[in-house]
Amino acid sequence: YQFTPRNLTHMAFGLNRYEISSAEQIFEVASYEACRIFRDRLVSTEQYSKFDQIIMSLMKTGLKSSASPFGLFYSTVSGVGTDSKSVPKLTRLSQPDFTTVISQGLLAYEREFIELKLYILDEVLMFISQLDRILSAPGGCALIAGRSGIGRRICINLVSHMLRLEFYTPFIGRDYSTRDFKKELKVVMENAGIQGKQILLFVEDHHLIKGEFLELLNSLIASGEVPGLFTPEEIEQLFSSSGFSDEIRRENYGKSLYLSLIHISEPTRQAEISYAVFCLKKK
Repeated sequence: YQFTPRNLTHMAFGLNRYEISSAEQIFEVASYEACRIFRDRLVSTEQYSKFDQIIMSLMKTGLKSSASPFGLFYSTVSGVGTDSKSVPKLTRLSQPDFTTVISQGLLAYEREFIELKLYILDEVLMFISQLDRILSAPGGCALIAGRSGIGRRICINLVSHMLRLEFYTPFIGRDYSTRDFKKELKVVMENAGIQGKQILLFVEDHHLIKGEFLELLNSLIASGEVPGLFTPEEIEQLFSSSGFSDEIRRENYGKSLYLSLIHISEPTRQAEISYAVFCLKKK
């Protein structure tokens, strides 16, 4: 594993997203965020156990706290508004309360779309809580690895619906080319950057039929843009059709269409990559 000071920076900034009501909860939140930043990237049960021993030892000896980060659920899904422009706060919920919230969201999804046949187990609740934390942040993205058939896409569909994110996934047809993939990236970036929509871009392993696709996505994650995706003429046309002022158009003329993307996690799981999820929001 490669952990750097950047991970600690992400952890420090991540603490600002939590609703904290007491001094003791500060230690609980700090250890919980540490688990999300570091523990979620581990692979084996042995590594989980070793990390758990380290974090609990630090809590008891270093912070003199008995708070435990395990078995907790922090979520934003109970308080996200359709017009909210601020980053929603992560609020602690008990397991029964969180189960109720997810059950209500699942019922609403199934009424509007299709039956998901999702069993709300402890593992499912934790996974949904992790997705909620990542995708509710501006530009949040996740790489989800593992075997197929364990309900990851179902959970992603549910969380995106509860967070009111517009779900978008590439359509791979016959003779699908890099040019076609770029066109689809343009669509989602226009919707996020110009129209101000909250978009969840869902990319599966079978979408990455060419190496160039992964390079484009890596660029999008690393810098929030795909160099050369939009020409200056296309940017000018987008600004004109969207009613931007002349000042903004002059300031951004010739520039690429930037989005606020933050690489939240970089899993190092030793397994085949199955899904990559990107949440695109206007900067």
